[in-house]
Amino acid sequence: MKLKKLVFLNRLKRKWKLENLFQVILVLCVFALTGTTAVLLKSFIFDYIGIDNSTSIPSKIALYIIFVIPLYQILLIGFAFLLGQQKFFLRKMKWVRFIINKLSTSNNVRKI
Repeated sequence: MKLKKLVFLNRLKRKWKLENLFQVILVLCVFALTGTTAVLLKSFIFDYIGIDNSTSIPSKIALYIIFVIPLYQILLIGFAFLLGQQKFFLRKMKWVRFIINKLSTSNNVRKI
């Protein structure tokens, strides 16, 4: 059974282009912490804005997309920094690279 787990982790290591199995475990921990935290915070957010069982499903879906998905992305980067895996996640998240590039180029003022 241990061999099958190692094969799975090695496959993730190759696919994600990580250096060792410890990094694979850290990346998996980032995903686990992010998902758990997002689920817990979703309950607080929905309670705060008054979403309950009487709210229509399309409204819940729209509010989930508006609040929880961006929150998940922020938490993902936050936990990645805490666990030292920001390089992996920043490489995978093109929208973060786009924002960083825009912020870094906006500081360069062109001379006319």
